[in-house]
Amino acid sequence: MKRKMNLILILLLAILFSGCARTDERDVFRFEAHQLELKIGEQIELKLVLGDISPKEEIIYSSSNQDVVSLEGNVAKALKVGVSKVTAQVKRLPTTKATVEITVVDEKLSGLKINGDSQVKVNGSLKLTISTNPTSISKDVEWSSSDESIATVDTNGLVKTVKPGFVTISAASKYDPTLVAKKEIEVLYLDSEELELELADTNVVLGTPSVIKATVLPALANQNVTWESSDTSYATVVDGAITPIKVTPDDVTVTIKATTADKKIVKEIAIKVVYAPIERIEITSTLEEIEVFEEKTITLKATVTPSFANQKVTWSSSDESIATVNENGVVTGIKKGTVKIIALGADGVSKAEIEVLVVGVPDPEGIKITINYKDPGDRFTLELECDETLRVSIEPSDAKQEIDFSVDKEGIVKIVKNNLGYKITALALGEVTITFTSKVNPAISRSITITVVPLE
Repeated sequence: MKRKMNLILILLLAILFSGCARTDERDVFRFEAHQLELKIGEQIELKLVLGDISPKEEIIYSSSNQDVVSLEGNVAKALKVGVSKVTAQVKRLPTTKATVEITVVDEKLSGLKINGDSQVKVNGSLKLTISTNPTSISKDVEWSSSDESIATVDTNGLVKTVKPGFVTISAASKYDPTLVAKKEIEVLYLDSEELELELADTNVVLGTPSVIKATVLPALANQNVTWESSDTSYATVVDGAITPIKVTPDDVTVTIKATTADKKIVKEIAIKVVYAPIERIEITSTLEEIEVFEEKTITLKATVTPSFANQKVTWSSSDESIATVNENGVVTGIKKGTVKIIALGADGVSKAEIEVLVVGVPDPEGIKITINYKDPGDRFTLELECDETLRVSIEPSDAKQEIDFSVDKEGIVKIVKNNLGYKITALALGEVTITFTSKVNPAISRSITITVVPLE
């Protein structure tokens, strides 16, 4: 009986020790962790305790909710908030399994930034990168350009420039599409290497704008050019268009300077402002008939067309014995006859002619005397110490007005010629006769007797 009890005790101890060996985790096929917590976008390599399973055994992994946790082999990636159980199963021993519960929690993306230069030259490229806050969140973004005619961007953030300008590059987070980072990029021109100026003629015609064509090389350099005139009193320049103001003297030139936008190249052109070619010259007068009396004058005017041509003319007479003309177009009749008056243009070629008739001055026919616009007759009375003005003229009025006078007695009156006529002042009592005679024809004369009486 005692021996039987010992056998039972040994059997119980064996069973006890056998149970303890089966519950030792070091010998059981399991995951190292029973539960895990991941943030969206986070991934982890799942590790197993093989126990008595050979490392050569093929393990199959599966996720109970692949929308929450995806698997690539034993690597689990958190996709969205939720819970998924990941199971590891020995392919050869389907009943040998291990399970880990993975809880996926949300982590907000608070910051998204595009990193890289803000300037790049045309025909170049620029690599942009992304940084997130927190940094653990995925940096996967959707790239886009606001104007692909200026610059494009590929899926890796590589910007390629097309033409100068400003463009905005955007990056939308794939983790949180509502969050978009933006960066303005300036696409710069290439540096200027050459500046070519082209002007048809350096003699710029007054009244006719001339344009200088400016070409900056290379073609993708900034084609804008700043312009400057050395003397704006003669010519101005705006956007290459030269506006002539006045003709430059023979010893003067105007320098037109062009400077590239990047100020690397400066070129100059020397110009002169010249008159426009003369098209025609016309001689005009205020008179209906172009005629002048002997020893009289008329004025002619020469008009040069176009108005921007040199308006100066040289006057001349075909016969100066008949009529002369001065530098101002004033024609003086010398003797009866017909003469051509010529206006020669400054170019020495263009000219105009006009025929002028010189007519003789009429012969004197009589002498007219008036006092206060009335004819006094042959005599009048003047009080002592008083005066009166006689208006004396040759008739007809276009005859020569050259007049002499004489008195038959001295000391009775004083005679002074002025712009109104002849001022007579009574000096003494008595009677005096004044005779007015034409110098051209002394046979033409008129006398008037003045009686000086006491002052009343």
